[in-house]
Amino acid sequence: MGTTDAPPTRNADGRFFITEECDGCGLCGDAARYFVIRQPVDGSEEEALLRDAMEQCPLSCIRDDGTVI
Repeated sequence: MGTTDAPPTRNADGRFFITEECDGCGLCGDAARYFVIRQPVDGSEEEALLRDAMEQCPLSCIRDDGTVI
């Protein structure tokens, strides 16, 4: 399966998203599994947890498109 740059439609609207390559391995913890349910507030603890999950993801499926809404 190739790398997908566009977020799947199940992600909550916003800058963070999980690509379709996510296999639900769980290495990211409970921060993001399969899709982003709600977008974190900038600078919040939730954002910090999501960024930690991005670093843990072996498939680099957790993405930040950089757009602030």
